[in-house]
Amino acid sequence: EKEEKEEAKAEEKEEKEEEKDEPCPPELCSGGKSLLNTYCGNMRDDSILAEADKGQHGIEQRKTMAGCMAQDCIQSMESVGCRWLDENKFCYIETGQQWCDKNPTSKWCHDGEKLYGGTDWTPTYDHIPYFNYVAESWDDPAPYECSCMKNCAATKKYTWCVDEKEPVLGLGKDLPTSNPPTELSNKAGQCVCACGGIVL
Repeated sequence: EKEEKEEAKAEEKEEKEEEKDEPCPPELCSGGKSLLNTYCGNMRDDSILAEADKGQHGIEQRKTMAGCMAQDCIQSMESVGCRWLDENKFCYIETGQQWCDKNPTSKWCHDGEKLYGGTDWTPTYDHIPYFNYVAESWDDPAPYECSCMKNCAATKKYTWCVDEKEPVLGLGKDLPTSNPPTELSNKAGQCVCACGGIVL
């Protein structure tokens, strides 16, 4: 019995070592970076935002994050879905979704359904700090949150949705906009998201 336990421990240790050394497959990564929707890739590579955001108090970062959530939101309504996430909680594009469907136990595949509580996609980020490029520090005392509405589009003043009673997803309080949503059928498949007061 003692030998069996030791063998089991050895096998478990070996499996963990193999998992640790598992390289990110090309269906999920390129150049060591996860394959994401454009805005989410830019959000992850925050150096892209450095120059644009200087003196802007995080405007470009919040705008990029809102775009990221909107693109992931749209993908979640398509057949490919948005179940599988990278370590930053961003949706893998189609090749990644398909690969993770076949390899659900891979360390690279983070199951969004567990984060969403078994429900449809919802913005997974809350209390997001932004990097102040002037002060060269993270502004943790001023975090922001995101919210989205499916099958909707909006400007700063107006929101149009397929269903005027479309619920607001996420913890952010920036949606709906100041006026109640107006029903408009051609907004099907679209998403509007807001992060820290920036609507996209």
